[in-house]
Amino acid sequence: MSSQPPSERSSLRRGDACINCRRRKMKCDGARPICGRCQRADRPDDCEYISGHERSMAQILEDSIAVLEARIQQLQDPQMSTTPAAVPSSYAANQSPPGGLAFQRNASQSFAREPSKQVIEKLLDCFLLHSSEFGFFLNVPRFRHSMTTFPPGHPSRPSPALSFAVYLWGANLSRDASLMAHESAYLNRAAQEIAVNLSGNHPRKIIEGVQADVLLAYYFFFKARFSEGKYYVTSAVSTMLAAGLHRLPPARSTSNTALMILPARDAVEEAERIIGIWTVLALDKAWAVALDETPNLFTLNGKHDTQIDIPWPLDMEDYEQGRFVPQQTSQTLHKFLSNIPTSDVGSSKQAVHAKAVILWESVADFCRTCKTGIPQQEATTLRGTFNSLDLLIERLIASLPPTDRISAVPHPANVRRLVFALSLLHISTICLHDAVPPGNEVSKQKRLNAAQSILEIVTSIKPRNLGYINPVIGVSRGICFRGATVDFKASVHLGQS
Repeated sequence: MSSQPPSERSSLRRGDACINCRRRKMKCDGARPICGRCQRADRPDDCEYISGHERSMAQILEDSIAVLEARIQQLQDPQMSTTPAAVPSSYAANQSPPGGLAFQRNASQSFAREPSKQVIEKLLDCFLLHSSEFGFFLNVPRFRHSMTTFPPGHPSRPSPALSFAVYLWGANLSRDASLMAHESAYLNRAAQEIAVNLSGNHPRKIIEGVQADVLLAYYFFFKARFSEGKYYVTSAVSTMLAAGLHRLPPARSTSNTALMILPARDAVEEAERIIGIWTVLALDKAWAVALDETPNLFTLNGKHDTQIDIPWPLDMEDYEQGRFVPQQTSQTLHKFLSNIPTSDVGSSKQAVHAKAVILWESVADFCRTCKTGIPQQEATTLRGTFNSLDLLIERLIASLPPTDRISAVPHPANVRRLVFALSLLHISTICLHDAVPPGNEVSKQKRLNAAQSILEIVTSIKPRNLGYINPVIGVSRGICFRGATVDFKASVHLGQS
């Protein structure tokens, strides 16, 4: 449906012009979806309308780019600052960087020193028991060995940034008052060490710096301190991109030697990099959806700002046992969403985790598009996107054990990963079919079935002492059940009558 032609249009009200014409201070005819001036200039992608206090996609993306550029500039010259990079004021309103927020706020507290070997063992035990839920992607046996074998300062020992991030989580999860008393001090020290990590000379400062960022991001999200959490997500993404870890082999986007990463020495080090990239991507996308924001690694009109040219991750034990075969891979994310087959199927627990998050974020992006109003010309394309997402979700669910078999899955870590993936996929189904106009019985039934599956998942894991599960699950379930509750109440009412 299009509006009146320019010749029949009266003067536009203030604020009714498209963003592109406003910026260029040019007269706009207000035609939708693309105004006459943008059409004649062959710039349809720049023509965007917003209302009230909304911010355009271009503004959101520009702010995200500015944050990443500021962080990368800091990475290229680590000596220029020991505090996090500044961000644009428009971005800071929603995502204030923790510049000194963790350690300056508590400057009067004692400086956290290395704990004793006995305490380190306790902290490691507490942390590693649930580490997979908080984005720990390094090889656990190697990490534990290096933490407990080498003294602080030794190049084979994990960097101080990562060490104190792990101590922080260990104290938090310990439920031991004597350990928890040091949690604030560990947080301060971890933030300090991360701020100066890349200016040091630790041989694994890049991959361990990304890991430390991920752990602090999860910690702040776990504590509902979202501004701090988002900063560390951005830091992890920008370090990853600057070091070129999203390509295999790594292709650096900067000439700075501080961000040069040496070739992986073996399959396990390769695994840490591949699993690490997908962990960062999943973290970025999951919390962007949970907080209703745009991810750093965003998708716009099917075009990915950063190509992920690495294969789907295997599980760590596959790399340990020599099952990884290096291969040329390109556009992995794009091919998955476009339903284009790839040489690596991506059926590992790590890959399923990443795919579930990617589909959830894609559904959220689709739903945002639907809420803005769909011009007739775009209806066919959106219908195709809907069918494609629906099919991808159904296929991935079908590849996993059914909900009534969850209780038989061995090892709590595997159960937690399965619960996370299945929950997110069923949540995605509810959100996707919630975008369908009311009255569609097929979509209504799919929403109810998905909600019932989530309830079955919750029931099935009650007898298992799983401890902590990825904190994004709580937020995502709240989002989806707002829509499913209406259908549930309606079905109960019909059943009673």
